[in-house]
Amino acid sequence: MATAQLNLHEFNETYVRGLQAQDTTIEAHFVSYFSRLLQGRLRRRLACSESIKDVQQETFLRALTAIRAKGGIRQPERFGAFVSSVCNNILRESYRTRARYRAMDDSAVDPPDQAMSPEGMLVTAEARKKVQEVLCRMPLKDQKILRAVFIDQRNKDEVCRELGVSRNYLRVLLHRAKQQFAANYKKADCTAKHKETIAAGQRERKAPSQAQISKLTLISGSRISGSSVLAS
Repeated sequence: MATAQLNLHEFNETYVRGLQAQDTTIEAHFVSYFSRLLQGRLRRRLACSESIKDVQQETFLRALTAIRAKGGIRQPERFGAFVSSVCNNILRESYRTRARYRAMDDSAVDPPDQAMSPEGMLVTAEARKKVQEVLCRMPLKDQKILRAVFIDQRNKDEVCRELGVSRNYLRVLLHRAKQQFAANYKKADCTAKHKETIAAGQRERKAPSQAQISKLTLISGSRISGSSVLAS
């Protein structure tokens, strides 16, 4: 049945270009179409519904990233097969990850004390302020999604109804907004550190050492004496 669904849609260059341009209609079709296609296959291999959603989401994100990378998809008509291969690769990775977790559980140790120190609370407050500043500089749609999910912690079904999108498409929009936020946050952090370095250099230049002050005083005094001699 899944193979028949794969052949229901004929992919072409126009479709791929729409995904590259982040056309919302084509993106919504992409998520809806492959959600149905992949779900049947994943149900046979994964028992947990959350694991199925995670693999689906990672498949969508990697496929979209590949499309928008330099070179993109060279055979648009084989886009369906490409997405299927991406899903298979992620499945194999998930098997290896679960095997590592089982090994880690066997050698688990007690976690360290998670109580936050006063210094940690100060850093958290500063981080919150920076988060708000970065959010305010982002597109309104990205701001709305990030605030609703991470700050207001609203129910995702409610957010989906408000935006008029499915849960799977919300995951795509949320991931894209998170990537943009991370890039903006890193840029703001680098800018702040650069300004701090410049300010520190200026403070050092404005505050000479005692030895420098003494040397400057001697030089200034000798110049005054020389001027007096010439004047006489």
